[in-house]
Amino acid sequence: MRWLVLLGGFAVLPVMAQPALRASTEEPRAFGYQVGALAERVVHVDVPAGLVLDAGSLPTPGRLSAALDLRALARSEQPIEGGTRLRLALSFQVFAAPVAARVYELPALKLRFDGASGRSEDVRVESWPLVVAPLGPEDASPRHGLGELRPDLPPPPADTGAWRAVVAVALAVAALCGGGLALIYLGLPWRNRRHRPFGVAWRELQARRRRGTLSEDAAGGLEIARRLHAALNASAGQVLFAEDLEAWLARAPAYAPLREDLSSFFAQSRASFFAAAPVADARWLLGLARALRDAERGSA
Repeated sequence: MRWLVLLGGFAVLPVMAQPALRASTEEPRAFGYQVGALAERVVHVDVPAGLVLDAGSLPTPGRLSAALDLRALARSEQPIEGGTRLRLALSFQVFAAPVAARVYELPALKLRFDGASGRSEDVRVESWPLVVAPLGPEDASPRHGLGELRPDLPPPPADTGAWRAVVAVALAVAALCGGGLALIYLGLPWRNRRHRPFGVAWRELQARRRRGTLSEDAAGGLEIARRLHAALNASAGQVLFAEDLEAWLARAPAYAPLREDLSSFFAQSRASFFAAAPVADARWLLGLARALRDAERGSA
């Protein structure tokens, strides 16, 4: 009978060594939090052999409420006598910014464990309070700068020094180019107009037309032709004949576009002066005089 009792005692020992399903926590401090602060809660669960955690009962990282966010959940296990010890590290972040100190609750946990025989057990971890303080006092000091909202500061001025330098250089270059063009097309023709034979000839012919002393008949055409010959001679620096035309155009390429008109002028002039042929149209000769004046200006 004594041996039976001893054997029965030994048979009970393995069952008594198996741990019960229970949880303990390492809680963060309950106060001293502001918006953006982190709080970590650690849960330890002693799990008997044969029970397995249902992963669906674990909280999912993300927004829990308007005040709290579960940033991370770390899970680890270690063997203990008769089972395992489950460790859950939950990291929370505060997103609330109350105007006065306020208590928020870390949510409670209900963990489910399933057994091989189909039975399941639950363990509950109660909620935990966190006191969140405001960033500033509820009533600001009435001192200057600490009372009601101040108006927005004007934006700082952009640094435009480099752009101003670029604009200044561009304006200087433009001024030099404009001054050069003005000197060529405005200054020099006025200053040196006496040395521009075609310009002088054109002004004289126009003045005579206004006075009515230059007719548009054959006699007037001859006068215009003589004046153009004089201007051509002055421009070439010599008496210019038809056979000298190409050499003069090579030295004065500004008049090259008028090559055909000048060749026709020399041919008609020779026929008029030496063969008594009718002179060219006076209006055509005036047009040639104006074209020579314009080419002379462009060659400045």
